[in-house]
Amino acid sequence: MKDFLKFRLRHNFLLEKEIKKIDSYFQLDSLAEKQNKAFLKVINAAKKTAFYPEFYERNGIDIHQIHSLEDLEKLPILQKKHIKENPLAFLSKTKN
Repeated sequence: MKDFLKFRLRHNFLLEKEIKKIDSYFQLDSLAEKQNKAFLKVINAAKKTAFYPEFYERNGIDIHQIHSLEDLEKLPILQKKHIKENPLAFLSKTKN
């Protein structure tokens, strides 16, 4: 451990680089952008299933009008019975 700390002190630029990377991750704007990107990935995956486009349409939601995390409150709540009725409908229709 002592050698590791000596190495880090000698190579301080590496430590500064890591600190900047960690700091940038926790900046509010950056965090909100990352959350929004993650949400949109989930929505895009949902578009590729048999269940979600039909489920949203039944509940008066156009899945193609979901553009940000702010739209989350518009989405209907999924219940356990939906999954039990047709579990295969939650799989992607596209093959990778």
